[in-house]
Amino acid sequence: MGNVNWAQDQPAPRRAIRMIHANFPQVRNLGIFVCRNIKGTNVRSAHAEGRALDIGLRADLPAEKFVGDQLFRTLIDSARRSGIDNVIWNRQIWSISLGGPRPWIGHYKSGALKNPHTDHLHVEWTRDGSQLQRLDFLDLQISIVRQGIEELATQQQSLA
Repeated sequence: MGNVNWAQDQPAPRRAIRMIHANFPQVRNLGIFVCRNIKGTNVRSAHAEGRALDIGLRADLPAEKFVGDQLFRTLIDSARRSGIDNVIWNRQIWSISLGGPRPWIGHYKSGALKNPHTDHLHVEWTRDGSQLQRLDFLDLQISIVRQGIEELATQQQSLA
């Protein structure tokens, strides 16, 4: 990874948002590369290396929360094969090192309030994982989720 330009969007998050948006047009890309620290700290965010993705969905809107919940679970289930380090959504975090999901609430050591991530999913790749050009397993899982949601909607319509 000697010649990586860390001051730009990295391949895996770029690929992921294209694939997720293709399957779920309602999601919004809220950003990949943003040179900043983690709120309330002096620690660089993974966004500052272009290896984190914020996917705009709102937990207070039932349809978006449903999609967000499904994506959260799918990203976790695909993490090891897709180079994902952690995922945060709707006051929960999962990480490769500590597992979960577990609560993501409260304050940082600095006293700054943690963002509850109720308006977006945060997906963070490892440095190596962020360089993946292909995410075949994740692509497949996202497509399966979309198909399942479509089948559920069809069943609900036929019952109405």
